[in-house]
Amino acid sequence: MTAPAPKVGLSRRLRRPPTFNLSIFLIISNLESEGYIAKAKEGRRIRYSVEATLPLRHSTQQDKQVGKLLEVLGWKGQTARKKPDKKTKWSKVKR
Repeated sequence: MTAPAPKVGLSRRLRRPPTFNLSIFLIISNLESEGYIAKAKEGRRIRYSVEATLPLRHSTQQDKQVGKLLEVLGWKGQTARKKPDKKTKWSKVKR
């Protein structure tokens, strides 16, 4: 089961000092290389998905799933994107 990442885009987070940007990049690269997140290109955007069924990485917490930790932090599970009706253009739909 994969879940979408928060709506705040990575580019918004990257408007910070360069050392902070490098930290974000390294964290994302690390999580992606270990399979905890996946990137999918959608138009000009990149959508990040979380693999909620994987175990936590720390050796003392490997019996717990990432999704359970996210739920404790307020995550409500996978949400479907709102699709517009035929009369509405995608650009007018609130995201």
